[in-house]
Amino acid sequence: MHPCISYNKSMKTHTAVIHRTTSQMGMYSITLVVDGSLAFTPGQYLAANMQDDRSAVLPEILYIEKVFGREVTLCPRTLDGWRPGQAVFYRGPLGKGVRIPQFSKWMALISLDDNPARMLSLAAYGSENGLDMVMAGDWVANAKISGDIPASIELAPLSQIQELTSWADFIFFDVPHSQLQSLGKLTQSIPALLRPGFAQVLIHTPMPCIGIAECGICAVKTRRGYILACQDGPVFDLLEISFL
Repeated sequence: MHPCISYNKSMKTHTAVIHRTTSQMGMYSITLVVDGSLAFTPGQYLAANMQDDRSAVLPEILYIEKVFGREVTLCPRTLDGWRPGQAVFYRGPLGKGVRIPQFSKWMALISLDDNPARMLSLAAYGSENGLDMVMAGDWVANAKISGDIPASIELAPLSQIQELTSWADFIFFDVPHSQLQSLGKLTQSIPALLRPGFAQVLIHTPMPCIGIAECGICAVKTRRGYILACQDGPVFDLLEISFL
């Protein structure tokens, strides 16, 4: 079954315990043990704080990699001081995730960041559902990162984007907000990307208020005006985004 749009508006705070940390892609994946089951769509995130860290005013934004029973593994990133056994407060899953077109068979995951960690949940979904996949980006030359990608997933440099768009029936981009203009230049000459629903984008941007205060820091310029990534994203259809 393909994941559908999912947005949990509840701001209820939950408690979890850090079960383990695992070295991955030059950073650490953190696995939490939560009280109950947690359903998510790839692209959604948790907003979390360590329980005993009184100095942390703003939550950490942690993208979900996978869920197995009560264990929730979060995408690799650097989190100083987070250790097994510590208690964590979290909210979520939050935001809108990926909407994969039904009957997709060939998926290209393309990152304009220097690490593709936020695409791991979608890669796991693809593997579980028998999709053929390619992951692409300039990071493929970094053996510390590419060596942690499952062998079943083909790797390609960013320069092959033309070939990937002619092969895939679904394209997913992972892009820091600072690289949106680069994404616009990269995609403007590829007609295939102009099909609605064919290409979606996770825009990685600071989301300090996670929609509670609507502070506007995470605003993304779209064809219908500025909208908030914390609520209306962080995943968008490529055709929604305004690169002007």
